[in-house]
Amino acid sequence: MRNLIVIGLCCVLANGQEKGQIILRPDDLAMNIEEGAFPGLLQAHQDVFLKRAAFDFGQVFFKIRGLDSRYNAIFLNGIPMNSLYDGRPNWNQWGGLNDITRNRSVSLGLGKTNYGFGGLQGSQEISLWPSDMRNGLRITNSYSNRSYSHRVMGTYSGSLGKELHYAISGSRRWAKEGWLSGSPYDSYSFFGGLEWSWNPYNKILLSGIWVDQKRGRSTAITEEVHSLKGSEYNPGWGYWGNTKRTANTKNFKAPMVQLSYQMKSEKFEVNIGGVFGQTQQARSRLGYYNAPNPDPVYYRYLPSFYLNSPLGADYQGAALARYGFTQRGQLDWDFIVASNQNPALPGKASYILQSDHFQSDQIGTRVHLHANLGERIAIDAGGFFRKENMLFYASIADLLGAEYHDDIDPFTESLNNIPGSLKKAEGDIFNYHYALKAQILQAFIQASFQSRVFEGFIAANLGKQSAHREGFYQNERFPDESLGKGQLLQYQPKAVKAGLSFDLTGRHRFGLGIMASEEAPPMRNTYINPREHHRIVPGDLMEKIYGGEGNYLFRMPKLHGRLTGYYNLIQNASDIKSYYVDSGFGSDFVQEVSTKMDQEYKGAELGVEYFPSSSVTLSLVGSVGSFRYKNDPLLQINFDPAELPEGSGELTTELDLGKAKMSGLHIGSGPELAFSVGVSYSDPDYWWLGVTANYLDGRYVRPALITSTESFLIDPDTGVQFSEASPENVAALLAQKAMAPVYLLNLIGGKSWKWKDTYISTFFSLSNVFDYQFQSGGYEQGRNGNYGQLYQDQLSANPLFGAKYWYAQGRSFFLNLVVSL
Repeated sequence: MRNLIVIGLCCVLANGQEKGQIILRPDDLAMNIEEGAFPGLLQAHQDVFLKRAAFDFGQVFFKIRGLDSRYNAIFLNGIPMNSLYDGRPNWNQWGGLNDITRNRSVSLGLGKTNYGFGGLQGSQEISLWPSDMRNGLRITNSYSNRSYSHRVMGTYSGSLGKELHYAISGSRRWAKEGWLSGSPYDSYSFFGGLEWSWNPYNKILLSGIWVDQKRGRSTAITEEVHSLKGSEYNPGWGYWGNTKRTANTKNFKAPMVQLSYQMKSEKFEVNIGGVFGQTQQARSRLGYYNAPNPDPVYYRYLPSFYLNSPLGADYQGAALARYGFTQRGQLDWDFIVASNQNPALPGKASYILQSDHFQSDQIGTRVHLHANLGERIAIDAGGFFRKENMLFYASIADLLGAEYHDDIDPFTESLNNIPGSLKKAEGDIFNYHYALKAQILQAFIQASFQSRVFEGFIAANLGKQSAHREGFYQNERFPDESLGKGQLLQYQPKAVKAGLSFDLTGRHRFGLGIMASEEAPPMRNTYINPREHHRIVPGDLMEKIYGGEGNYLFRMPKLHGRLTGYYNLIQNASDIKSYYVDSGFGSDFVQEVSTKMDQEYKGAELGVEYFPSSSVTLSLVGSVGSFRYKNDPLLQINFDPAELPEGSGELTTELDLGKAKMSGLHIGSGPELAFSVGVSYSDPDYWWLGVTANYLDGRYVRPALITSTESFLIDPDTGVQFSEASPENVAALLAQKAMAPVYLLNLIGGKSWKWKDTYISTFFSLSNVFDYQFQSGGYEQGRNGNYGQLYQDQLSANPLFGAKYWYAQGRSFFLNLVVSL
């Protein structure tokens, strides 16, 4: 297991070079390239598989072992950073601070982790100690045609004598428009750290991070829309006068302060830390009330709406729709403002620009002890406490020429807040307002040993977790279940894992790892519709997780590599989705709750490097997996009828749809097959060039669960099963869609110079050299919730509610210049 720990360093020292000299190698691409699908792996450059997963496979939504990022434990100076809301780390909290966060320890899979228990996918620890950073000034200037076009970073670290060490860093990344049309980007990041070492054994660090980011957002689109507008199309903007204005934006702010203490001797180490942080996130979008849908890709505005009409194809209407969409196809801000100034509705808004806010206040502390009990045995023990108070609300960002907005539900005409004001002005909170409060206390212990040929460990983790909702609005649809504190939820997560490795010789190592755990569900998978009420997903929600892996590592003079086989099983998982559906039980905007869901992830990974000479490296990387549903989960639909029944103070319906026949279907969790071959050349004069050829396949659209239930077969007009819904016809209609294989050729290269005491390095990357256009991910819509409607829709080459896809960028470049003093 020891060989699975890879350390990200700030530079690679060539043999014979004096300490501090910067020699740029191909692996140093990890230090500077734009963060993409795997920001956490950017410094894991000593494992060729991880490096290829981050820089080559990441363009195609590749997930290591098919797992969500919440199964990867992230530690910042030893403090866990995974959110209690969705279980995932938020890399934006330290985004843009590449120079500061380059010192990382990465553990893949079920290996030993000295700073915490770790996750099913692995773990990472990011060190912020200034004394571990290279002294001096480092200035970076970057150009790209990706999410941002420019990046400037500056970092200075140094010391005052032997006791004080410090580091400061700042960056800005920006673009008037990214590769997607109407997607502005502007982000500032700052770091400051002061470390005091009053003797060789003790040191303390006070550090702070501040991030402020604003960017445009995009959305998945259907194949019909893509065929008309292309991969760079973004429906979320329109011209405001002569300027592009984006309705769908994301504003993100994150201040964070940490205090860390370390006492380290030859046989004993103590680490204590505390953190206070806040994330503020606001996502803007257009809202409309008793008015036409302003979305340019609304299905009634597309040619397929006229071609797929139940009354017969309307070719003239389709031609007009095609012309209008191809010529315009963007938000019509002038129409929106004019509608809000309708004299028939004086001052009342038909359209508003609203912001959905999420603010999380986090406080946490941790303690970790490490003791060497002789030369062969070590003990790690520790614990942490984390508390998060999460606030959710909507506000009116812009009335768009109107004077007020009525705070009512557009479907039921009921009040969103009974005691509140009906008329809302710009800047007011409206629609929903609630908090989710959670905390976790966890402790772990790990014993490890090593001998001449064996190395192993065993670890255990035990915790206590609680959460509840507090509503600040009394919703008229749920007057008794929306205001005040809801039910207190309590969980007791626990886990064990162990690993053993055997050195057959000094060049061949075999290892095994196993893990079993019970984890609390993320809060986002616990509350059915927290914007309106306290109700939680029924039943036992504790996830049961089992994992196993086997490793073979070899390190010969000219050949290095790793072969891993793994099997992971996640049982009793749950999920919640919201969408509009036409089904056998009616039509409405619903919350789809799936429970008792088992998922199986199994496969193998290979990473091999061959060194025919000191300058040339050949590499081969492969990943073969199968990510499937293991059983048929239970499905429940929660919806609101269109009218309030007489004498009822509530408005809700919960409908149990039974089992969704998902067993054996692919989860749609990124490519299941990924292969790459590469060659790189490093010249003694400090320039280098590398090329990789990549093939990715086994990419499946995420299926819609509701179409796999018995209710899907019911004709809403007759209440009985569609006569033509035979098992063969249903199977053909619901066959899971596969996306086409992807072929990518990527180039990287660079050069380093030394001039007196100044080091200059530059590198470039050219991704997707042949400008290959492909879908990077997709999902089936649940709108067609009955067999007849879906069958009729699928008869067309362009279904009204076909699968939606994200489309990847074509050819892209990244150019970097670094000056170090």
